[in-house]
Amino acid sequence: MADPEFILLGDALWLDFANTAPFLPHRHDHLPDHAAYVRWNRALKLSAESDVDIDRVRRLRDQLLEMAQYLDAGRTPSSALTQAIKTNGRGGAASARAAKRTIKQAQGKIASGAKQIGVA
Repeated sequence: MADPEFILLGDALWLDFANTAPFLPHRHDHLPDHAAYVRWNRALKLSAESDVDIDRVRRLRDQLLEMAQYLDAGRTPSSALTQAIKTNGRGGAASARAAKRTIKQAQGKIASGAKQIGVA
């Protein structure tokens, strides 16, 4: 059953995280405070850090949303953006490598979809 509070597509965790942002005029911030962050983690059956800096969490989320917008437009995210994500994300080099693989997979899916509809 889907969680009514959050958009959980289940395809990519980073996209579910980015979808908590108020990226459309009629959308509200789904992570306005630490309690909401904990609820989001529970909805995904993840554990939330009790001392997490919610401002840092939202900064990372905004950067991931920006990356999603680059990919949706068929563009490669800037190196400054990917570096910022590496810096703000937890887990250092391993997270950066995983994000890079996810970006490549997303780019492949976007290119394949564009080809299928005759855009590429």
